[in-house]
Amino acid sequence: MDKKKFYTQDEAKDILIGKVGTPQHNNYERDLTMFLIGLTVNCIFWIILAYIHGLAVIVADEPTNPNSLTIKTLNL
Repeated sequence: MDKKKFYTQDEAKDILIGKVGTPQHNNYERDLTMFLIGLTVNCIFWIILAYIHGLAVIVADEPTNPNSLTIKTLNL
């Protein structure tokens, strides 16, 4: 029976996206960065909107613990 080949995350990215410095890899990194910036702006927008309207938001007291979510009203 053949041994299975395991890949590190970097090896898998090199195979699927291309090596660092190639146009495909650079485009991937740019698109990922733009997506994360857009996601951050969107989250900030909704928090500001909730504050303006006095709505409650879900807050993670401990971001690594999914059981730490609480609903709070924004009173700044």
